[in-house]
Amino acid sequence: MSLQAIAGTAFQRLNPNQPTVFTAAQTAALESARKDGTATPAPGSAEANAKKINNSLELLKRYIPTELLAIYLPVVAIVSEQFKPDASLYLLWNYLGFLAATPIVIYALYVANAAEAKAQLGWHNLPVIELLLGTAAFTVWGAAVPTVFEGQQWLIGIFALISSVALPLAETLMRKLSSTA
Repeated sequence: MSLQAIAGTAFQRLNPNQPTVFTAAQTAALESARKDGTATPAPGSAEANAKKINNSLELLKRYIPTELLAIYLPVVAIVSEQFKPDASLYLLWNYLGFLAATPIVIYALYVANAAEAKAQLGWHNLPVIELLLGTAAFTVWGAAVPTVFEGQQWLIGIFALISSVALPLAETLMRKLSSTA
């Protein structure tokens, strides 16, 4: 999901009486992107297992700003190529930097949406749900990019599968709790 959509959704949730322009369009685009009409491979095959993990990673992308992903992937490729023998340390720092940037960028765009709507910002209406979910999703998705944590793809695949179920459940629970508060 784009940063604009994440921030817009957070702003819309916390300020339902002041809608933003981007929220409806981004929600419709997200729903159409989720529909997948491809044939399923034989259960238990390596292709079926890879498809499950890829589908899980695609689901996690819902929570991550696509703008960060668009920058992250080329940076990983450049670092991997530039520092071939010692790339693992540089890739770790790259991963941690993007992980730290995720909530900062989500919040910055949330502030931009609030300014556009001329709304007051305060501690009572921080986009906490979006910040937590975006950071958690990037934690798994960013680690799953090949070469980032070489040799650990099997473990990260398991985390991706678990996260693809846990994050939507956590989102539902957090939204339910925040609406009753």
